[in-house]
Amino acid sequence: MAKDEGQARTWHAHPQYAMLASLLGILTIWLVLQDGRRPDTGNMLMALLAFGLALWHLQWLGSRVETNARGLVLHRIGRARQAVAWSAVTNIRWTGRVTRSILVECRRESHREQLELPRLRDQEGLWQQLEDRLARDGS
Repeated sequence: MAKDEGQARTWHAHPQYAMLASLLGILTIWLVLQDGRRPDTGNMLMALLAFGLALWHLQWLGSRVETNARGLVLHRIGRARQAVAWSAVTNIRWTGRVTRSILVECRRESHREQLELPRLRDQEGLWQQLEDRLARDGS
């Protein structure tokens, strides 16, 4: 059993989101500057795509996962927080091909839901806490 299971703990998003958002921001600026010299629809479409992806990565960068005695809570910029009680968690698994993250499966009322967490700085620590909690609640 994890030693700080009853205490509140916060996991922050992995710094890779900052790196990717920065690179996509630089790409966006470069494409816009290229378009300023000779207008090109393709460059503008690519700039919009790069800008959208940069915003998407910034959303994940501002994410955090909190755990406490009642359950876990996912906070993301621009979205309502998503809370899951420990009693509702039915399974956890790794997901993602390029970037591994944790997928939490839970049961709410009469249906099943999946909550995909962002890649976190110490996601192995969260994984261990989730495993310990499932083992304890399942026995």
